[in-house]
Amino acid sequence: MPIQTWRTIISDMDGVITDTARIHEAAWKQVFDDYLQSHAAEFSSPQPPFSPDDYRRHVDGKARLTGIRDFFAARGLAIEEGTPEDPPERETVHGLSRRKNDAFLQKLEQLGVQVYEDSLRAFSAWRKQGLKIAVVSASKNCRLVLRRAGLEDWFDTIVDGLDTERQGLKDKAGQIREAAHRLGVSTQDTVLLEDATSGVQAGKQAGVGLVIGVDRHGQSEALIAAGADLVVRGLREVELQMEPEFS
Repeated sequence: MPIQTWRTIISDMDGVITDTARIHEAAWKQVFDDYLQSHAAEFSSPQPPFSPDDYRRHVDGKARLTGIRDFFAARGLAIEEGTPEDPPERETVHGLSRRKNDAFLQKLEQLGVQVYEDSLRAFSAWRKQGLKIAVVSASKNCRLVLRRAGLEDWFDTIVDGLDTERQGLKDKAGQIREAAHRLGVSTQDTVLLEDATSGVQAGKQAGVGLVIGVDRHGQSEALIAAGADLVVRGLREVELQMEPEFS
């Protein structure tokens, strides 16, 4: 589908570039299910296991600490905040965050990184056109994943969870604005590629000119409801052209 001309592409990583969203989901399920099972006797009502819907609604595309807080809030459960020094065995927000990261790294080592070929072809074509491309990700493991996939040097800039922490960026909307700033463009001149509803919402909040929802797992309605300007199943469906004055 042809689209008007743009200057910059900002893309999420998990679920758009790499098939690592499934690894994140599996790691979250392991951590939350273990917690729910070990504390079952304390709950006033039975708690169902962590589900794919829980992943999409409460943690997908969010920073780990935010995802944990949102999941527990959605279940009506209390959990201590703890401190950044908490070890993974401590059952606090920070402890579970470390536990989830350990689970993710273990599963990443076992499963490796799979890359969506349609994304590679699209990014390669857009780079030849001269478009600038940035990656934004809530994950602190973003660069590690891209390095494992041999893609770390493919992009003009990367803004990940480590940058968010170092620079005091508030949320993913802040990451998107930071990526545009680094590339010397307005967010209005950018296209955002996102597979998570939270990321789509962040793009609209950041003032992105065109937010494209990438529907890898049959959630087009949710992406549209979150504010996506259009939804595609893969990047082969998208044509982007560079503004003539910048080509």
